This record gives sequence, C-alpha cells and structure tokens, in this order.
Amino acid sequence: MFGYNKIIDNNDVNIIITSVITGILCGGLAILFRETLELIINFSFNSDYYNLSNSAKKLSFIQIIIVTSTGGLLVGLIGYLFMPVNRSQGMTEVIETALEKDYKISLRTTIGSFFINVITLGTGGATGRAGPIVHLASGVSSLIFDKLKIQGRDRKILLGCAAASAVSSTFSAPIAGVFFASELITGSYAASQFLPVVLASISGAFLSNIFYGSNTAFTIVDYQELSMYELPFFILLGILIAFLINLFIYGINTVYNFAREKKIPVFLCPAIGGLCVGIIACFLPQIMGDGYFTTNQSLAGNLPFYLLIMLIIAKLLATILTIGFGGGGGVFSPSLFIGAMIGGAFGAIVVNIMFYFNISSNVSYVMYSVAGMGAFTGGLLGAPISTVFMIFELTNNYILTLAVMISTFTTIRTMQNINVPTFFNWQLKNRGINLGGSIENIAMRNILVKDIMRYDFTSVNKDESLSIVRDKLRQKKLGDIFVTDDENLLLGDICVYSMADKAFNTDDDINSRAIDVADLNTIRVNLIDNLEQILPIYRENSKSVVAVVDDKGKLVGILNQNDVLIAYKNIIIDTRRSERL
Repeated sequence: MFGYNKIIDNNDVNIIITSVITGILCGGLAILFRETLELIINFSFNSDYYNLSNSAKKLSFIQIIIVTSTGGLLVGLIGYLFMPVNRSQGMTEVIETALEKDYKISLRTTIGSFFINVITLGTGGATGRAGPIVHLASGVSSLIFDKLKIQGRDRKILLGCAAASAVSSTFSAPIAGVFFASELITGSYAASQFLPVVLASISGAFLSNIFYGSNTAFTIVDYQELSMYELPFFILLGILIAFLINLFIYGINTVYNFAREKKIPVFLCPAIGGLCVGIIACFLPQIMGDGYFTTNQSLAGNLPFYLLIMLIIAKLLATILTIGFGGGGGVFSPSLFIGAMIGGAFGAIVVNIMFYFNISSNVSYVMYSVAGMGAFTGGLLGAPISTVFMIFELTNNYILTLAVMISTFTTIRTMQNINVPTFFNWQLKNRGINLGGSIENIAMRNILVKDIMRYDFTSVNKDESLSIVRDKLRQKKLGDIFVTDDENLLLGDICVYSMADKAFNTDDDINSRAIDVADLNTIRVNLIDNLEQILPIYRENSKSVVAVVDDKGKLVGILNQNDVLIAYKNIIIDTRRSERL
C-alpha cells in the first residue's frame, strides 16, 4: 500500500548495535581516564580531583613548583620520544580525523596522548579533561573499527558516537554530547547519523551514572528570574567575551611562536609552562586543573568581585602557558571556568548598576556567571548549540537558558564580524586545513588531484623536431601534447592552434623545435591540490585537459575535465542522500 519493502535495513541495525557498544566502551574509557587522573593527583598533591585547589593550599610554594615543573618535563619527554609530532593530541585531531577519508587515529598517538594528558592534568596543568577523553575514546574506537572492517560514512558516524559518549559521560549531559558530536564531528543532523549518536551518548551517560551517580558536574543555585531590563546586558556580555576569546587565542599563538623563535628544545617547553603555572598557582591554586570546585563557587555566588577578576587573569594566563608551551589537556573545562568568572564579575557590576538606578531588584550575578560559561565555551569551541543544551541540562531552567542563548550567539556573531576564529578552526588553519564553507566544500577538500588524475598523457622533449610533434598531434585524439626538458620538467604544451601556420607548413622544420611552438603559459595543477581548488580552473579556461606536476614541477599525469565533473557530481549526490536519510 505504501510501497515500502522493509522498515529498517541490515546496515542500520548493525550501526545501531555498534553505536550502543561504542557508547558503553567510550563511557568506560572516560571512567578509566578519570580514575587514572585521580591516582596521579593523589600521588602529586595528596588530593582528589575535585578538591585539588584546596589541597594545594596546604603545600609549600617549592612543592607546588616542583610538581608542576616535573610534570611538564615528563610530558615533554614523552612527546619528544614517542609522539610523531612531538606533542599531545586532543579534540582538534579528532575533528581533523573526521575530515579525512579513512577516519583513522593511530594506536601510538592514542596511548601517547593519554599519558601526556593525564600527567599534565595530574600535576596541575591549567587545562581540562573533556578533549583528552574525546581523543582517547575516538582513538580506541578507531582501532576497533579497523578490526570490524568498518569503512566510509559508517566509520564517521561511529567516530561521532565516540565523541558524544565521551562528552556525555564526562559532564552527565547526554543531550549536549549529541549536539557536540553533530556540530564538530559528523556535521549532520540527518536521522541516519543522528540516531546512532543519540544512542551512544545515552549509553555513555548511563554507564557514568552507574559508576559516579547522576550528579551533574556543576550545581546552579540562588538565581532570580530574568528581567527584560537585563537583555542589553547579556548582549554586552557576549560582545565582551568575543574580544576576550580573541585575546586568549592570540596569547596561545604568541607563546607558541615565542618558544619556536627562541629555539627552546621541544622536550623542555612543557616544563617551562609547568614552572610558570606553578608560580601562578602558589598565589591562586584555583587555576590548576579544570577548576570545577571554583566554578561551582562562582555559580553559587560565593566569590568576591576582586577574586573573580584575579581568577580571570590568572586562569587565562595559566591556560595560555600550558597549551602554548605544549602541555596536554583540552580547553573545554577552562573555558567554562573563565566564562563563569567573567560572567560573575560582569554580573556583579550589573547588580550594582540596577541597584543604584533602582531599575530592578530581581537581579543575581549568578545568571551572568552561567551566561558567561555558555558564551565563552560556545564561542571558543564553535559549538554554541551543544553548549546551550549543556547549560539547560545543568540548570533545567528555560528562562536561564534563554539568557545563555542571547550571550552565546552574540559572542558567535561578534567573533564573525571581527574575524576571530574558533579555537579548533585556528589550530586546523595553522596546519593548512580550512573548515569554512558548506559540507560539499569540506568534502571536496578530501578529493585530491592524485586520486582522479590519469597517466595516458603524450609528451615530447623540448628539442624534438616539428615533424615528430605533428605525428604525435595526429595520434592524439583529445587535448594537447606537453613539452618537457631532459629531466621531465614541464615547460609548456602544444596544440594545433598554438602551432599557427607551422601546423601545415613544413618549410621551416629544420630550424624549429618543439619548444619554439609551445605555449609556455600552460595551465598546471599539483598532485596535492584538491577538488575545491581546481574547479575554478575549468570555469575560467577552455582547457579540457590540464597537466599534473609534482612538487618539483615534473610532469606526472593529466587531469581530465570529465573526471573532475564526475567526482564533483558524486559528492553532491552523496551529500544530498545523507541529508535525506
């Protein structure tokens, strides 16, 4: 009657089952990371993870500095000896993996990054655990996908499942986990990709709740209802945070470049970062780790204005130094901390303004602290939707979530207007990867010239006679013949039109060679150019075939316009199909 053959196909069943297994596995890996981190913190500071800052107050300055510096040295040595790129890997590498065709993370980088991240955090590094847990979960899952021979789009979906489970189990926020993975990993809300991510996120949160209980990472108390008079202030808060995010990214870039320009040995950089963070922590130990305890104090309204200001500066600086000098850890938790402090300090000012002008007495700086968390995190990570949902899961308050939405999307829009990249976009851009554009544009960047080029080209040496050139042109059914030198370097191309009167006049053959009739401005593309880069060539020129050269300029193949158009068509079809599912 309705024309269907079956309700669900076998592949959907397999993906659903695998997504649940992935969710449980990654929830378990989040627990493993947390328990390992607890052991290192207990050894380093005789403390548990949550009360790190309080326990550090009991230590002498020398003890704190020794712990943070030693941790940095261990991190530097592990990165130098075992990591392919001499540094830890985290959420940025997972996003980069999702953009590649094989979606693979190596065992070596997974294990190396695990130890670098837990040691950084366990010895007081001013970063967070969410990004490292996502990388660990994605790395282990990638290895399992290899064993199960899962490939293509299904592998990318399950990579999103791993990320969703890792986030949901870390924060007890399954909805945020779903949208985090959809915004940053799968890039799609199609049902075929969304449902497995939902199941994985729920599975991860379920396992975490069994192990740690259903308590959320943050507790929101003592806030009032939102007043219409406050809407401009939430917008202003969002604008302010956009500029502070710019300062944060600029700071990391400055420290990173400083270390390279001064030629500081790679294995010593994290130790220098650890030393600097240790010095700051001697006066403000709250900046160590992800600072959940202090963040909760801000959300409870228990921090004085002067301390909020000091913690904003100190945490920004400590996180910049940790990441800029090559330490491990992620920016998710620090962004929540910094945002809460910024929002709390801003809210304290708003409360006094409201009180002074007798505008409204129904104001609490706690609301601004929550809005600041959302705006700084959503803006820095480029994941506003998942951040808003996380706040909603933490507060279960619709009105408060509206305030978060106003500040968060104001921050995003301001960042766009002043050309501030998100943290992940900035890191990927430094590696030559562009996340801008549509889904089709991103997919086109994965199709390289070397993937679709042909090898059936015709070439002549620059010194060949015109009679040989004519013979090769007669044999050539389509396109030009290419002129090279003795080392196969491409010099130009020849067609009948470019030969002009010499195409049919043989009187001057003795005095002319191939190079004399070649077009030396021939169009060429590189082996590693992508589909997005080469499409304009065919829009701007009449050539149906162009030369392909390697990085030395040697002729290695040809690129046919039909092959390019077929590759482009397949991307459009695949993208539209996935959006309909």
